[in-house]
Amino acid sequence: MALYPLASIMVGIGLSSRFASMDVYKIAGYVLVLAGLVGLVNYLIALNAPDVGLQNLLYVNSTVLYIGGICLFIIGLGMYKGRSELTEVAASG
Repeated sequence: MALYPLASIMVGIGLSSRFASMDVYKIAGYVLVLAGLVGLVNYLIALNAPDVGLQNLLYVNSTVLYIGGICLFIIGLGMYKGRSELTEVAASG
């Protein structure tokens, strides 16, 4: 549970920085960052304030994972389509 928010933030920052213009893939990268931040806050609340209730924490976690999964699907679709920002850079020489 602790690894997903941090990984989501890093992947979202890395992907969104590759795009020059604002499009659906850059927005998906930013939403991944937001999902990671919400997941991190949810995790910290679960550790420090367990009185909030397990149902609420699980609902927030499930919602954030669902939104993050949709963003990863969108980014994967861009990779499948061969977007230049999402493909491997060819070696020169």
